[in-house]
Amino acid sequence: MIYAEILGNIRSALRNGEKPTITRIQLKVNVPFVRFKEYWEDLKARGLINAESEINLTKEGERYLEEYHKVREFLEEFGFIKEEDDTENDKII
Repeated sequence: MIYAEILGNIRSALRNGEKPTITRIQLKVNVPFVRFKEYWEDLKARGLINAESEINLTKEGERYLEEYHKVREFLEEFGFIKEEDDTENDKII
């Protein structure tokens, strides 16, 4: 799911000591900026990210990622999605 990809890129940047930016994240998830902006605003409205002065995940954003990964592992285990083909299969779910 695109939300998990956005949140995962924020988490990855922060863990690597990088400062996540909207442009960098948008380029990594590879969606048109107009659509990305809609996702971004929704993530903020749902309280999953904080983008006031710097971009950070909230506790709920971290929880979302953890739960998302649990669901993915479950679906992979039963063969509903393939581990190596994340992007295409996320659209099917």
